[in-house]
Amino acid sequence: MKDNSQNQTRYAQTLSEMVKFKTISNKSDTNTKEITKLHNFLKTRFPLVAKLGEWHNFNGGLLIKIPGAQPTKSLLLMSHMDVVEAKGDWKKDPFSGVIDETTVWGRGTVDTKGSLCAIFESVEELLAKNFKLSQDLYIFSSSREEIAGEDAPSAVQFLKDSNIHLNLVIDEGGAIIEQPMAGVNGKFAMIAMSERSGAKILIKSKKQGKLSGMENISKFILFMKKKSLSPRAFAPEVIAMFKTLANSMNFPMKTVFSNLWLFKPILIRLIPKISSEAAAMIGPTISFTNPQEQELKSLASDEVAVIASIGSTYYHDIDKAVEKFQFFAKKAGLTAEVLELRQTVEPEPIDSQGYKFIASITRKIFENVTPSPFIIFGGTDARHFKEISDSIIRFVPLFFTKEQFKSVHNANENINIESLNDGVNFYKEVIKQFQTNY
Repeated sequence: MKDNSQNQTRYAQTLSEMVKFKTISNKSDTNTKEITKLHNFLKTRFPLVAKLGEWHNFNGGLLIKIPGAQPTKSLLLMSHMDVVEAKGDWKKDPFSGVIDETTVWGRGTVDTKGSLCAIFESVEELLAKNFKLSQDLYIFSSSREEIAGEDAPSAVQFLKDSNIHLNLVIDEGGAIIEQPMAGVNGKFAMIAMSERSGAKILIKSKKQGKLSGMENISKFILFMKKKSLSPRAFAPEVIAMFKTLANSMNFPMKTVFSNLWLFKPILIRLIPKISSEAAAMIGPTISFTNPQEQELKSLASDEVAVIASIGSTYYHDIDKAVEKFQFFAKKAGLTAEVLELRQTVEPEPIDSQGYKFIASITRKIFENVTPSPFIIFGGTDARHFKEISDSIIRFVPLFFTKEQFKSVHNANENINIESLNDGVNFYKEVIKQFQTNY
């Protein structure tokens, strides 16, 4: 039997190899060859999962079923295998998978090959120890999550056609972090109960009078920064989060957040000025970026453009937010073309069986870590599984420093090897406890 240091060395080596496959997703090239190479690596690296699992390929997305002996319920563990491009100034080659004394470096270590590595390692270890599954276990990994591809919808359709119902789904989402807010001390397992909807809008402008097209757009951006697309409000997940965090807050924050019934109106006005991430949980948000090359092709020679990204919660209608945004754009003499629109799904109840189950295992595996519900800032593949699942939890059981968390879609992505070890232990406990205690 391998000791823990040997296990951690293996986990680091596994993730390092996974990083070396350039499974970059973009709308013009899905890197099918690299995805296939990663599939082959997984089958070689995890021979028992390969032997005992039923593998289904959805144009790169993998759905693996490991049948239980007498199944009455089903568990799905998921994390995507594709990554975004590695732009920026990196300390290490982003696809080298460099391992130093404590860390694995490279694109995808955080988002989300790290958790995918932990899932496969946990299942392989249990099977190697002759652990007998009584319930069905599924692993799903999309090859096109970053571009909202059809892997997940295709897998869901396959499960529907096969009359398969899932009792619990665990996907990417929150993670274990320190100090989720200024003035909050301690480590927290931020367990996402819902995700946000989103829209991508191409804003175009021509010269108007003395103002150039860029001046028009700049004026509009300043105007929109002062506008709200919907009245802000605290969702149940946010209220539950603040009540949890309040126990670890400094005075006077503890007094304020322990008495939300009194201070809620003030906080709703102040939070957007203090934290953009917190603002994302209480209403629609807008950000502006430069358009990509394919989006610029629609421009006339005398036009300039920016991309507006609108995010919203389940409790704030994204369609109404987009409609209001377009109204303001038209009033400013701009055109606003909706390029993408992603709806969200009904949130997980904060007292659900799935949340209680994951929170209890988190407390068992991670010392001095407090579980807390919250709303994830983006979208996940998990939303596609809502109609065939009882419970969906968006949580990666890995600890990330603030720098590591910020490296998602940015340079110098890396993960601690010890964190991988904790993630493997978490998934093993989930699988074991699901058999009898869920």
